[in-house]
Amino acid sequence: MVGFAARDKNPHFPGTHKYIALSQQAQGDLVAATDTMNRAVLYEAPWDDTNTIEIREMFQELQAKKKSKAKKSIKEDCNKDKYVLCKSKLDSHALSHGYEVVDTSSSTAPMASYCRGATRLNFWLTTGTVGSYLCHPKRGKTQLFRRDVTMTEAESIFEQAIAI
Repeated sequence: MVGFAARDKNPHFPGTHKYIALSQQAQGDLVAATDTMNRAVLYEAPWDDTNTIEIREMFQELQAKKKSKAKKSIKEDCNKDKYVLCKSKLDSHALSHGYEVVDTSSSTAPMASYCRGATRLNFWLTTGTVGSYLCHPKRGKTQLFRRDVTMTEAESIFEQAIAI
């Protein structure tokens, strides 16, 4: 609590964010530690070049650890399901391309579904089939399906759903 009080009282003072981030990292909360160091980069002692370099290095280290941890958990999730398509990787691609995850828990087949505006993409994880439902500029409402899609092809589908 003392660290937070010091940071809140004077966020520009050198070192106020570092110890908070280290304690968050020790507790296993890399997201909070990265956010804290991000604030440090923005606010802490911009006049002190040595401190700025140290903060940026720590921020970059935390980002690398966070990214490594995320990749490891996605890889573990994908290997345990033994499906053609990996839901956690699809979720990651969808979110990075502005899609929202749609709840498919009521579906009997393992699938992942995503929406962005009037476009919906359904991925059947066991077969690798993708269904795209969109409003085509010339043909109106359309449904397009593709079978045997790989994860690489799935990523390109998120980039341009009409290209199925």
